[in-house]
Amino acid sequence: MSGIQTLSIDGKMYYITFIDDFSRYCWVYFTNRKDAKMIHNIYIQWKADAENKANAPVSYLQMDCGSEYEREMAEILKAGGATHIPSPAS
Repeated sequence: MSGIQTLSIDGKMYYITFIDDFSRYCWVYFTNRKDAKMIHNIYIQWKADAENKANAPVSYLQMDCGSEYEREMAEILKAGGATHIPSPAS
């Protein structure tokens, strides 16, 4: 999740992106909060949309090196049957 200098049209300060490795399709979600609950809610929304479009479950999720929410996301992914792939350190 990244912060932006200028707020979005509807006043959001942060965004989170999901990119499908196969198709390179990109989803962008804007949010005004950067906490584990918001990340969870956005992930659930994205997962439903991605699975609907692909007609297949989300199998893997690779996150950036930000570790703020890694523990929470690992738990969410495990509960949903997806595998967490850690990004290599830069």
